[in-house]
Amino acid sequence: MDPSSEESTLLRYTKGVALHLAQRKRLPPDQWDDAISEGYLGYLEALKSWKPGKGASLKSWIYFKVNSRVDRMRRSEWRWGRRLEAQEEVDNSIDPLLEAHIERVLDDREWAVLALHLGLHGGKRTMEEIGRELGVSSRTAIRLKASALRKLRGSIDTEGFT
Repeated sequence: MDPSSEESTLLRYTKGVALHLAQRKRLPPDQWDDAISEGYLGYLEALKSWKPGKGASLKSWIYFKVNSRVDRMRRSEWRWGRRLEAQEEVDNSIDPLLEAHIERVLDDREWAVLALHLGLHGGKRTMEEIGRELGVSSRTAIRLKASALRKLRGSIDTEGFT
């Protein structure tokens, strides 16, 4: 197999892996191209850092690096305050007054954890599933849920909800 054909095969593999990971991590379809771009960056990182004979095949190493890049992209989406597509569905399915109150009191991650755990946009999820979806540990998801509930209780006690 000539080098350019092998490279083309690896690039197709990388694109497939990035798309698979984007779908598995429930990224909205409008972010799939970004995930593929991150996948190509992961591919380049893998080529630079792969050490033959150290135990991992090149394809396994590429998968690992692409997964890391897609996770990093997903976490940065939260840092910049963007919401998951599922969150938008939740916003459209609850009372507008309650929504306004929740958005004022909770940050996006706390709201997402509650919405996913309570199944406001579909099936309920465990804290472990929520953690994987948000790119955090299940323990962090549990803390976010507890914080959200504490904030909501406190705001209702002090402000009331009308």
